[in-house]
Amino acid sequence: MALPHPRRTQAKVDRLKANPFARKLAGLGAPKKLVRVSLDQVAVQPSLGLAPFLHPTFEMNVFDLPPINATLNGLSTCFIMAGWTAILRDRKRLHIICMVTALVSSTAFLTCYLTYHFGLLSAVGEGSVRFTHEGWVRPVYYVILITHLILAFTILPLVIITVIPALRARFDRHRKLGRFTMPIWLYVSITGVIVYFMLYQWFPSTHFDELKQRYEKRYAMRGGST
Repeated sequence: MALPHPRRTQAKVDRLKANPFARKLAGLGAPKKLVRVSLDQVAVQPSLGLAPFLHPTFEMNVFDLPPINATLNGLSTCFIMAGWTAILRDRKRLHIICMVTALVSSTAFLTCYLTYHFGLLSAVGEGSVRFTHEGWVRPVYYVILITHLILAFTILPLVIITVIPALRARFDRHRKLGRFTMPIWLYVSITGVIVYFMLYQWFPSTHFDELKQRYEKRYAMRGGST
């Protein structure tokens, strides 16, 4: 077997080096330039966490989450009521569809809810918004809020222990547990929407506006110091 001529071999190597596609396959790219980027030029601010989602110049930030949370709670309410109506009319398939959808929307709500409060804590150092309106509505708000929170902590394990018998085809036990779980779940969903409207729409909290302004000023100072 004849060996290839050294000059021809070198010519092939040169042609391959000149071919961008071949260079890419061979891992021979142009020397990479080192680019230095300061943290102030990037939207991510590590000291505030959860950026760039929290960045005020971003299209959406943590202060836009309350209406999304209320919408998810409202969807849960609608599907819980539809599922309850369906099972009362012995429409089991529709009941399953409605309750699974309610479970998904409630899970999405819980995720957004935790993101919102931990996002506030990370951005401005406070994880909740105070109700600032005075008068008769203040005790009404706190009664609704406290009962909502207490039952919200109990509803997660209640839903789990109610769903498990249904998955095991133990519908008699599922039915017994559902008589307690369904009204509580419905109350938590409805009061969640009411709390949103009272805190952000009907009696807007000035504390929420203060947090938002503090948050925007903090990032403005960051940008001005560069």
